[in-house]
Amino acid sequence: MRNRKNEETGRWEKVPFYTIQDRFPAGHGEKSVMLIQRFMQLTDEEIMAINWHMGFSDARAQGYAGMNAVSAAFEKYPLALLLHFADMQATYWDEKTQEEE
Repeated sequence: MRNRKNEETGRWEKVPFYTIQDRFPAGHGEKSVMLIQRFMQLTDEEIMAINWHMGFSDARAQGYAGMNAVSAAFEKYPLALLLHFADMQATYWDEKTQEEE
């Protein structure tokens, strides 16, 4: 909780809040690859699959250069595209199906 002044009443109120203190602020995909490789070796295809599992929704994929990088990874490494599909299914289909039950 932290204090914040209510603009309508002029009184201070306790409101919930949170902060993120990322001790290793690397990108989502890159960070995942780096953390895994502390414990095991990955093939190039596994690296690309993990790194680009968010596909074009990854902030790095925005713009011409980023889109080309994702496309190249998907073309060269089929596992990268398949993992992206699995991630999308888990996010938009499986999670939604569980909520509806």
